[in-house]
Amino acid sequence: MNGPNSLEKRIERTETLISILSKEFFLKLKSDLEEWPRTYEFTHLEKNYKAMFSVSVPLL
Repeated sequence: MNGPNSLEKRIERTETLISILSKEFFLKLKSDLEEWPRTYEFTHLEKNYKAMFSVSVPLL
């Protein structure tokens, strides 16, 4: 599947989003880079946060 909603495209878009956010919030990866969901930690305005990103494909 190479359509706009394929798993590969969703992974690519999610990784792009993570990359953009990492520049602003300095996300620190806390999970395995090769697996989903991915967990990150970051500090913003002296507070600690956790973020989780996952990828899913709608069932047909």
